[in-house]
Amino acid sequence: MPEPSLSPISQDAQDGFSLVELLVALVFMAVLMAGMAKVFQSSMNTFYRSSESISSGRRNRMAMDLLFDDLNAAGQYLTNLTSYPTFSATAPGFYILPNQTYTGTDVPTAEALTDQLNFYLDEALPFEGRLYASAGATFAQTSNADLVSSQADVAKLDTTMEVMLSDPSYAKTLESTAAEMVKNNQGSLVAVFKDQWGPMAITGVTQSGSTPLVTFKPQAVPDTEMGLSTGINPLNKDRHFAGDGTFTTPGTINGALSTGGAPVLFVRPAQMVRYSIQARNLDPANPNVGIPCLIRQQGTYASGGFVPDDTLESIIAEDVTGFKVYLSAYQNPDPTKTTLAATWAGWGSTANDFDSGWTSGILATVNTQLSSLGLPSAPNTNDPNWFRNTPLVVRVDLTTRSAIKRAENSATGNIAAYQERTQTLYMVPRHFGLSFN
Repeated sequence: MPEPSLSPISQDAQDGFSLVELLVALVFMAVLMAGMAKVFQSSMNTFYRSSESISSGRRNRMAMDLLFDDLNAAGQYLTNLTSYPTFSATAPGFYILPNQTYTGTDVPTAEALTDQLNFYLDEALPFEGRLYASAGATFAQTSNADLVSSQADVAKLDTTMEVMLSDPSYAKTLESTAAEMVKNNQGSLVAVFKDQWGPMAITGVTQSGSTPLVTFKPQAVPDTEMGLSTGINPLNKDRHFAGDGTFTTPGTINGALSTGGAPVLFVRPAQMVRYSIQARNLDPANPNVGIPCLIRQQGTYASGGFVPDDTLESIIAEDVTGFKVYLSAYQNPDPTKTTLAATWAGWGSTANDFDSGWTSGILATVNTQLSSLGLPSAPNTNDPNWFRNTPLVVRVDLTTRSAIKRAENSATGNIAAYQERTQTLYMVPRHFGLSFN
């Protein structure tokens, strides 16, 4: 029996890719993938740089917002509206120390320079209350013995004050703030009765349970020793519960008593604030090298110099490599008309001490500017409150850097470097130029 013959395989079924063709295809794919990888890498680098630039800009804006608010409070005198506080010549109420070095970071020594911005303020706590009369409370309206004229007369009446706040958390904050100030020897909180702006140093601040009500008494130290104004009778509760808080004749009050008395503002008095760059060890991966940070420090004013309170220190922004502060008496500083050094006091300064950097440097330039404008040359050691009489423009240049070094940030593209960004703030602080005259 003849064997069946097999069908011949068609020529199409025998066709395929030769080794040469596969190698050529692989070469083209490799070239294509290499190009795509390059595009991908470039896109990722652009993404990272953009993200870091946006992050740096955000940190700049946040720091500038805080600086703006703080500078608007510089020279804010709340405990005495009729006279200036007393400053020493070496610790004025506003000054700038230029070119202070900071160490402990990877910033090159020649570039690790910062200005120190220092200013005085009476710090108002961010809430108010209202003098409150508990149920059944009565107040004498005509007894001269109850019309207290000084802290020496405290024993003549019950001076326990009750103030109702809008929220229990405010009462707790007030209680803890007063206790912390006593613990750290920072003096006393001041309660200001806003009907006649009567300031009173207070003690024994206590929250009533978990309510928004607090109680306190006047500090035993006389007004004059606390640096508070006198002759305004701040201790008499009757006058602050009266209709308008005024006396028509001695021994009487104008208006009926009510359970809702004068609004009360609470103040942490005589505070000095300092801004500068300092190193902080915040990177757990590199604990031996500090990160340059813009630091805000605060403490009670001392005539011998700035004494920071560690409990009031805060980090405003990280990776800040430059902080410069300049002043100008020109309300519209225009560098096209004068040199930058003449326009901005402190520009190009190399001095770094109080006498050369501040008194004979920045203040001397401000005096020259005032003279050119035909204005009195107020800034000097005999008038430490000069800034309250002069509406100066304050300029702040803040430079931040990226958190990571990248080769694409360098000019050559082959050395890892940080990306830096500088932002500038111009402003006339709210309390500058507010002369009593």
